[in-house]
Amino acid sequence: MFMKYLVVLILGVFVNNSVAQTSDYDSVYLLNNCVVLDAKESIQADRADLIYKWTFANDTIKYGEVAAHCYDSLGTYDIVLSVIDPQANALFEEEWLFQVTIAENYRLSFELQRQGSNIISAIPTLSFQNAPNRIGYFWDFGDGKFATGEEVEHEYLQEGRYHVRLLAKVEGQDQIINLSLNRTIVIEGDEDI
Repeated sequence: MFMKYLVVLILGVFVNNSVAQTSDYDSVYLLNNCVVLDAKESIQADRADLIYKWTFANDTIKYGEVAAHCYDSLGTYDIVLSVIDPQANALFEEEWLFQVTIAENYRLSFELQRQGSNIISAIPTLSFQNAPNRIGYFWDFGDGKFATGEEVEHEYLQEGRYHVRLLAKVEGQDQIINLSLNRTIVIEGDEDI
């Protein structure tokens, strides 16, 4: 308990943005999959010798005033901060306890529908927990042709196998997130996509 008065924790928790991209599966953006914990503001000038020990999931331990950790899967995880005082030769276990929830915030998918023998209609679906300010869509049809917009049509001039790529730019209040999703289609006569 002595350490709680010695070191008043002013802890900043920051989020690193990362995108989990897949090929024929939904593209998932995990807003909180990486956390950065910053205790710099809590360090007293005369106690710069204190050692911060961060314990994350799977007993991963990191040391320092700033610690970053990324999680492989969704869920709720405990973070424990212990402080080592070399002057007093003391370890203050569980000085600070915190839970972080790793949740899926954005999910991107798209549907391709045949409108004729070589014309497709492409329709994206973006689901989210926090409504974005603006969303932009950019389509690459794999044949050197591109389009922008939420719902687009495209005509293929030749039969063949094409890699369709959808890029979505999601603008939130304080960040921009880029999502990507790829799908392979085959254009052959009257066959379904």
